[in-house]
Amino acid sequence: MKLLKFGFLFAILLVFSCKNSKKETHTMTNHETHKASESMGIQLHNNQPWEANMETTQGIIAMQDAMKAFTEKEEIRGYKNLKTQLENEFATLVAKCTMTGEAHDQLHNYLMPMKEYFNSLGASDIQEAKKGFTKLENHLMQYTTYFK
Repeated sequence: MKLLKFGFLFAILLVFSCKNSKKETHTMTNHETHKASESMGIQLHNNQPWEANMETTQGIIAMQDAMKAFTEKEEIRGYKNLKTQLENEFATLVAKCTMTGEAHDQLHNYLMPMKEYFNSLGASDIQEAKKGFTKLENHLMQYTTYFK
């Protein structure tokens, strides 16, 4: 039931959190960057990171800090607690989003995979939780590749 509530909240916040003013098409010349970003659907802005609002960057930093501070790596309960903490940070980040246009769209392309990683953290299998942790940790480290 909690998962259903989070999914619904995630969808609502994602759709209504920021005003989406227009779509733009950008091309990229760096093939390697393009291949890396294809898996998330993120594109750079003329081979440069998108401008993010301060609250978004602070939210990502808060999630990175929570991941770094996590010490209960052999306890399934610890992963579930971390999931709750990260979902709260995520909800705050989305609620404070003021980005618009293509930067907004690219931010949402970046944020979308996080739901899957959060779900893995809440798994009852410790190995799945560990895999979700690693994937989320790597994903959060990529933020500065796409946003400044």
